[in-house]
Amino acid sequence: MSGRNDCVIGENLPSIARTMNFRVAVRDQRGGIADAGMQVTTVNTSGPFQVTSQNTAATWAVGSTQTVTWDVVGTDAAPIGAANVNILLSTNGGQTFPVTLLAMLRTTAPPRSLCRIMRLRRRE
Repeated sequence: MSGRNDCVIGENLPSIARTMNFRVAVRDQRGGIADAGMQVTTVNTSGPFQVTSQNTAATWAVGSTQTVTWDVVGTDAAPIGAANVNILLSTNGGQTFPVTLLAMLRTTAPPRSLCRIMRLRRRE
């Protein structure tokens, strides 16, 4: 390879419909053992859900109103069936989203919602 680093870090999401089986076993080093299995089914007939607004970095004035729009791209129908979305706010460039602006908003409603930007203060 002569100095090339061809290692891929992370995982790729499946791009084809399939069923994947996962199993994990845990031992507590005192004789206790537990295991669990899980099945994940992926589909390639819908999605991904996409926000069609706020796709670039922006600074908004406190108290301003912003419109958030999205395209469910079929994720509201079976087999995914995601009927609701939460609109979350990041204040650190997308590393975390600790502020919920709207919760349990129907995805089948008109694809927009108004959110008022509020001043956040840390309480000691």
